[in-house]
Amino acid sequence: MADTHSTTLPALVAHEGPAGPAFRFDGRWLRVYIREDGEPVFDARDVYRELGYSEAAALTRRLDPDEKGLHSVQTPGGMQEVSVVTEPGLYRAIASRRQVTTLGVAMSDRVQRFQPWVFHKVLPTIRKTGSYGRPAAPSMPAMVEFLKNPSAVMEVLGHYASDNMRLAGVVERQAEALAVAEPKVEAFDALMAAEGLLTLSNAGRAIGADHEPWFRWLREVYLFHEGGALMPRAQFRKMGVFEIRTREVGGMILPQTYVTPRGLEYLRRRWADKVATDARVALVVRAQATLDL
Repeated sequence: MADTHSTTLPALVAHEGPAGPAFRFDGRWLRVYIREDGEPVFDARDVYRELGYSEAAALTRRLDPDEKGLHSVQTPGGMQEVSVVTEPGLYRAIASRRQVTTLGVAMSDRVQRFQPWVFHKVLPTIRKTGSYGRPAAPSMPAMVEFLKNPSAVMEVLGHYASDNMRLAGVVERQAEALAVAEPKVEAFDALMAAEGLLTLSNAGRAIGADHEPWFRWLREVYLFHEGGALMPRAQFRKMGVFEIRTREVGGMILPQTYVTPRGLEYLRRRWADKVATDARVALVVRAQATLDL
């Protein structure tokens, strides 16, 4: 059945609760919590309902250990541990659910609309608004002691400037990527294979990487040539970053490497780190060249 909602996403309605942001989809709230490492996780009680499972356990038992977990949430009755799904886990859950043929028309329609709403509304909003954990401010006595040590101050300022450069670059790239991608949600769906896998080229497009630097980086770190095909190194295949499928070309069965939903998120983070590092190195080189003049 054609997806009549592929280009019209529900308006984003959100509020910031004591435990984290929540977003309204079809009149129901999707609760998002921010872990100590700054990464979002999704309340499994909300995710299972939108994907048509009978209970949260029916959803989470299909995920790997690093795609789910528990998160402590402040409730009126005190701290409570709730079941959550990570961002890669959410990718996997949605991709696998879209392959189920017995959901019924209404539920299939909801899952099809839920995927682009999460990927192109909720996650970009979390990243753009900076809903991430922040360290507690130091006490005044500690600050006074710190300011007495000029070398420590300079060291911290150096790290602070470096981090700001990295974050500014990441935010700028994300904003540019969002401007290009919005609102063509169906383009991302077209990149995905039926199992939720992406070819190496399409993974690079989804991340926003240029073709040549992307493949050069993959070959340097993650892949190697075998019989004319690019194959994943064993450790990254075991991590679930890549999967190998076969395809028929000219009567021959050949292997092809794909990026998994979990792998896409992993590579996105590593690529952002690489871009930020390259930018810092280029800045240092330019500064050194200026000093040498």
